Amino acid sequence: MEYSAGLTSKLFWLQEARKTASYIADGLSKSEIRAIAWDENIYQVRAEYRAYEVLNGTYRRVSLLPMDVLKAFLSCDIETAKVLNLISILMDSRLFFEFMHEVYDEKLRSGNHWMVISIL
Repeated sequence: MEYSAGLTSKLFWLQEARKTASYIADGLSKSEIRAIAWDENIYQVRAEYRAYEVLNGTYRRVSLLPMDVLKAFLSCDIETAKVLNLISILMDSRLFFEFMHEVYDEKLRSGNHWMVISIL
């Protein structure tokens, strides 16, 4: 995984990630999801390019999750879904992963658990 600053243009996209994950769990390919992304406006965006940008970002993230975790992502409560979405972002972005590791590893080691929990 290489460094990329592309994360700055992407949001947390929790609901969009769950929508993408549901299509993946149903067995649809990325091209099939792309075909319906704009036709049905599944991401509730105004521009076609933005629908594809959301699809590309969320697909890349959630497709990194194992299928069992992906299915759990669809049926879990919102708090667990936030954590799973964060994990998928960490898996996709080396820069963000290393930032989180550097900042929060120190907090955990020093006993500042509340700092780690507060971001979730």
